[in-house]
Amino acid sequence: MKIKYLTGSFLLVLGVQGFDQAVAQTPENHMPEEHMQGQWQFLDNYCFKCHNFDDYAGGLSLEFMDAASLYTDGTQWEEVIRKLDAGMMPPAGQDFPSAEEREEFVSALEESLDAVVEQNPVSGTVALHRLNRTEYAAAVEEILGVKVNPSDMLPRDDESSGFDNAASVLKVSPSFLEQYVMAARDVSVLALGKPDAAATGLVYSGAPNASQNLHIDGLPLGTRGGMLIEHDFPADGEYEFTVEGLVGAGYVWGVMDENTLIITVDDEKVFQSSFGDREDLRAVDVDQAEGVGRINDRFKNIRAFVKAGRHKIGVTFIARSSASIIEPLHGFVPVDGMAVPVQGVSDGPRMSNVTIRGPYNPQGVSSTASREKIFICYPEQRSEETACGQRILANIASKAFRRPVSESDLAGAMMFFENGRSEGNFEDGIQKGIMAIMASPKFLYRAHTPPADARPGDTFEINDLELASRLSFFLWSNQPDEELIQVAVAGRLSDPEVLEQQVLRMLADPKARALVTNFAFQWLHVDGMEQVSPDKTIFPQFTYDLIPDFEKELELFIGSIFEEDRPVTELLTANHTYLNERLSLHYGLNVVRGGQFQKVTLDNPQRFGLLGKGAVLMTTSYAN
Repeated sequence: MKIKYLTGSFLLVLGVQGFDQAVAQTPENHMPEEHMQGQWQFLDNYCFKCHNFDDYAGGLSLEFMDAASLYTDGTQWEEVIRKLDAGMMPPAGQDFPSAEEREEFVSALEESLDAVVEQNPVSGTVALHRLNRTEYAAAVEEILGVKVNPSDMLPRDDESSGFDNAASVLKVSPSFLEQYVMAARDVSVLALGKPDAAATGLVYSGAPNASQNLHIDGLPLGTRGGMLIEHDFPADGEYEFTVEGLVGAGYVWGVMDENTLIITVDDEKVFQSSFGDREDLRAVDVDQAEGVGRINDRFKNIRAFVKAGRHKIGVTFIARSSASIIEPLHGFVPVDGMAVPVQGVSDGPRMSNVTIRGPYNPQGVSSTASREKIFICYPEQRSEETACGQRILANIASKAFRRPVSESDLAGAMMFFENGRSEGNFEDGIQKGIMAIMASPKFLYRAHTPPADARPGDTFEINDLELASRLSFFLWSNQPDEELIQVAVAGRLSDPEVLEQQVLRMLADPKARALVTNFAFQWLHVDGMEQVSPDKTIFPQFTYDLIPDFEKELELFIGSIFEEDRPVTELLTANHTYLNERLSLHYGLNVVRGGQFQKVTLDNPQRFGLLGKGAVLMTTSYAN
């Protein structure tokens, strides 16, 4: 299925929703039933024997389904089409139509139902639609330029058939509203920074049994293992880094060979220290817990100066040749009397978590990407603050509300701005104004507003701005961009040719990857991997740091089908995948080196398509 055909499906989703709420009336134009001329005998020949009021097989009677039912029972006819297309009806042992008869009947019925939809383009009722957590985080980044983890701020969204973006289940309770208000405060402070921020700590957990022997993509070359962290620093100042769980006693690990740990900020090294020499080995072997504590204490409260904003923190080990260590290249774990090789060095260093705490001795807030996005002006005098503040908040509100804004739209935000400025300074006012915008229902909800003269039950077309939001959240799980808004404001988006152009443009945008990470991942229930705990005796090679690699492989694979405009059937049949060294070794392929994912052509048909991917196999497996 090519993108030009996919576009038609997108337009169908955006417009006609199906027959569930089709009007129960017969139009003056009788074209729909004309497609069925000469086809009703098919039902008499193959269906009425079971699907009648006496037998009522499958809870369905087709005995009085006639031309009028094309307008009133479209959903039922669609089910008939599905059953016939799949060869499920008539059942085995009954008279069966020829392939030509079945195809002719199904084709006629499809054309009839399509004609009904064209005559009665009723989309039904659209519920008030709240942003879910994924959409909220994407919108915050789009508007304010800051990345947030919505699971740390907002309650978990309910799901419908595995999907968390169904309006019918995105409900709100009083406690939910409180958390949205708190989230609005947090993101507004995070976006501007806080010059006098108090020292706080955040813990980033690692996988205790993760392999520390292979390079992780994004960390400096010449390193192995560790963690890559993106952290938001509220102010310029000193921050403390603490690394836990590097060595252990009992079954000794981390000190069998010397290891060098480094900490980097945006690839600049800020700390380096070694552990695991003979003295450390003796301390762990003889003093046990006390020895471990002394070694781990050397990697606590490591201070470094960091400027405000989001920075990439690397905590990793300098790579060494396996020939220079005393441990075996492969450990062996007995399984049912056999020796099964385990990839990696089992007694090497580990990393349970990394804590970042600060700022200490804050020195203000330097320029950050989010501040540059927000401050499109900056007052030089007090008399300029209100005008500049209104300009800044209008810019943010137009993005947040997904349309041009009026003075009434800004009234609440300006009130918060004045209050914040009177109690503090200009930036305090901007922070309060942004908080008001991000807590506004105009941002948190999407609604289709009926015309002023509409009456209950009336059918109306959504306007172009509402269509722009519906389109962008469908394809991007995100806000409409400036071009889409401009086209909608000009009233051109509802033009079918313009709409198709915008769909194709948006599919080519990197933000369309949300179709993979949001829609496809929920369709395939990828988060189900977290619910599986593989039996270590049966699967000794499994470690939990494989899960992100499984997800990345699936993301790149499905994305390649979309982006390369390949037939949709290749989701099941494509003979390629994407692997890094860790995943390549796990699959037993041994064809990739390094932490970066590379496209690999597969020889084993069992690895083809979705059904050969580790993520799908794991999420559909038993719990162990």
